[in-house]
Amino acid sequence: MIVPGLEARTVLGLVVFLAVMALAISRPRGLNEAWPAAGGAAAFLALGLLSPTDLVGAARETAGVLLFLLGMMVLSGVLEMAGIFS
Repeated sequence: MIVPGLEARTVLGLVVFLAVMALAISRPRGLNEAWPAAGGAAAFLALGLLSPTDLVGAARETAGVLLFLLGMMVLSGVLEMAGIFS
């Protein structure tokens, strides 16, 4: 155990999560939040913390919310390009 009471996989997952959150919040060089999120998902898969089946299952369970958020992002992007927020 790395931390008393926590397994190494738990600590590794927490480190990946915190790195993703730090990048998404700080947005270095104007980095879009989607890139750290995709990188975090890829890291979880590559490190074996999440199986592809788990990823597909989570996407299916949250598909409605994900589609709503995608629609809101597209709408806000279009409105920003139109100058509504200026």
